[in-house]
Amino acid sequence: MFASVRKDNFLERLSEPADLERRDAKSQTFVSRRLSVESHLPIAQTQLFHLFNLIPGLESCEAHQSVYNNHSYAVVQYSRIASAIYAKQKLHGFEFSFGNRLAISFIEDGTDETDLARERAKHLVTSQLLSKIENSNLHPQHESQSSCRLETDAELPLSKKMKAPPDSTVRERLLILFDPRPLPQNILDNVLSRFGNFISAYIIPGENVAYAMFADRASAADAIATLHGKTVNEVKLKVSLTDLPTEDSHKRQRMF
Repeated sequence: MFASVRKDNFLERLSEPADLERRDAKSQTFVSRRLSVESHLPIAQTQLFHLFNLIPGLESCEAHQSVYNNHSYAVVQYSRIASAIYAKQKLHGFEFSFGNRLAISFIEDGTDETDLARERAKHLVTSQLLSKIENSNLHPQHESQSSCRLETDAELPLSKKMKAPPDSTVRERLLILFDPRPLPQNILDNVLSRFGNFISAYIIPGENVAYAMFADRASAADAIATLHGKTVNEVKLKVSLTDLPTEDSHKRQRMF
């Protein structure tokens, strides 16, 4: 079965009505476009970026590892207050890895940037090291043949296409469920890039769930038609449109 209690709970949290934004705004003493994020376990910046980029309008995500403990800290900024409220509502308390829940709060717009800059400088060396480790994990120099193999009953396009720029407007988001386990990141990217206009895919840690972002609706539709119900490297896929808002849908919402 594709569905599980954990997956259902996770998806329900990311697909609640958008009016929760307004309710959350009324309950806060202040709101802003910037969020403070704290994790009790180390988290690489790329992981946090992909997580918060699920909410349209992300402008920046700067993460740092404390030199005194295992905590990770990040400052996330969105282009609109509505996006920041939506991100806080959906991701505050989210279990990013087993037993580790994210703590998210608003940063007042008048906060002195000096303190934030000082904290970033203090953790610069550590964050650079973490970035190098993350990149080496994502792009190993010597991949085994088994980690690169691609076996599928889907009629995939013959070759990969160049990915869309990371800052491309997200026209469509896809929800991908894996059974019995997630595909490796390099295999998932390999498959999705064959449909063109593919921006990126993010596998939720600890879940058999991934999100994929496309810069073109037709490419996303082709991916669904080709991959839904198919098997890749002994992993069955369930592919559909997600309920998460796209950039276009946010343009139609009331501006804060």
